[in-house]
Amino acid sequence: MSVDAPRPSWIWLAVLGAALFVFVFFYRFNTLGGALGGFDDDHFVPLAYAKQVQAGDQPLRDFTGLGLQGAWPSLTFELSAAAQSLLGNTLRSEALLAVTGLGVASVLTFLAGTYVAAPPVAFATAIGAALLATRLYNFPKVLVLGAAVLMLARYARSPTRRSVVVLGVLTVVAFLFRHDYAVYVGAGILAVVALAAGRVGTAVTHLGVCALVVGLLLVPSAVFVQRHGGLISYVQDSIVAVEQESRRTERIDPGFVSHGEGERRLTVLDFLDEEQNAVQWLYYAHLLLPMLVLVMSLWPRSSWSPVVRHALIVWAVMALVVAPLFLRGNTGARFGDMAPLTAVLLAGVCSRVFQRSGGTLLRVSRISFALLLLAGSVQSVWAVGGATHDLDESGWVHSPMYILNQASRRWTDLGALPDAYWTGEPDSPSIGAVQYLHACTRASDRVLVISYQPELLPLADRRFAAGRASLIPGLLTDDEHQRRLVERWNRESVPLVLVEPAEEHVYEIPIVHEHLIERYVDSGPMTINGDVVLHVYAERGRPASGTFGPGAWPCFR
Repeated sequence: MSVDAPRPSWIWLAVLGAALFVFVFFYRFNTLGGALGGFDDDHFVPLAYAKQVQAGDQPLRDFTGLGLQGAWPSLTFELSAAAQSLLGNTLRSEALLAVTGLGVASVLTFLAGTYVAAPPVAFATAIGAALLATRLYNFPKVLVLGAAVLMLARYARSPTRRSVVVLGVLTVVAFLFRHDYAVYVGAGILAVVALAAGRVGTAVTHLGVCALVVGLLLVPSAVFVQRHGGLISYVQDSIVAVEQESRRTERIDPGFVSHGEGERRLTVLDFLDEEQNAVQWLYYAHLLLPMLVLVMSLWPRSSWSPVVRHALIVWAVMALVVAPLFLRGNTGARFGDMAPLTAVLLAGVCSRVFQRSGGTLLRVSRISFALLLLAGSVQSVWAVGGATHDLDESGWVHSPMYILNQASRRWTDLGALPDAYWTGEPDSPSIGAVQYLHACTRASDRVLVISYQPELLPLADRRFAAGRASLIPGLLTDDEHQRRLVERWNRESVPLVLVEPAEEHVYEIPIVHEHLIERYVDSGPMTINGDVVLHVYAERGRPASGTFGPGAWPCFR
């Protein structure tokens, strides 16, 4: 099927799209639960910022450390804050937002895939991409990419000014979620306009219209940034944040590992049961897939129509830009971030491979090779994404009633959090710390955490102090940043500071360390997350209302 053939019936697309959304929603929602409600600890970083926004704070004006998300309105934080305000201050609200975002991203990906493949093929590849289990806190990433692949395909089919205006709006939305997302979308726009606009004059006009839309819509954000710190300073801070992030994450370690004992002969699927091998397989598949699409698209005898070819080339270009940036350290957890691009490229390849063209021998060879690669990829997805466990846990291998009952349990459990953590016997040291912070500080107080424990404050329903959700010494070495942090700190009510002791504090954050020692007193250690020990520093001169817990830590409530 090609994109210049008649589009499938909207009813048919709506039915498949709804089915896909239902699958993804319950697949992800029903597998939540357990420690931290089923969220990764990294999820609590944007949630902590969202809670500040919900309380009336704004990026740059009231808090920093945002990397590429400081321009107003920062959609990542605003959406989460809105969910908390509208649906309740619970982890259920955050879960509904994230899971819905993943479901919508899957539907957008499926619709984009129908531009280059039959709906069943696009549906299957979208399902496969969903099984890669994108981290919940990355739902904005796949939501933006899903919208991008669809809108780029629409422009390839109908390169009009209206289409390019939509692409301009999408670029702005991507920028406001996180600035580098706009770069990925922008790469796709440049490629699709160059290929599909037709004439050079039309291409220049369309790019000009797109740039004008982006510029006009970002004026309020630029004014906000200039007012609260300055555009030049903001750009410099963003560059530093990117450099720090790139140093903090490692690249994948190449190479496969042996998987077998004695003389037992291994099949490909046995080999890929080993998670490291599955990660390697998917890593190289993600790098080779866009290259394969480019070769197939540019092949002189390719049977793809020009419009299909344009869409696939554009997606391949985006994938080649995105893959080296997305597939960094902890690679197995990052494949889901590329799910929209992976799904639509795979849909295009499958559509071409299984076409009835060429001689019988050529077709058999082509299909056999494709099936081998698909089998290996499916097995790798199963091993990396934990699909067997998640399909069982979510209820999809059981019955509709099991799925609904499991959803009801998750609805109740997540709706009780974080409130349920504040009373009773804590089931972990971290929850003990959450209980302490909630019981021994006022709602109007702030808490500074000099460590990376992002879940503590959101679960305790407390705001962070000094404009930083987590103060990580290795990522804060500039004296000016430290002085601004201390100035904010002095303007706030901060009865407690939690500090992970380290000799490096003296020379990595000397200004912050000096202020801590002058104004606060060490009130004893507190164990967090097993072997991590934080020291509780209480403000000097502030009268305590009592003590709390086995460490007799001071209370100020």
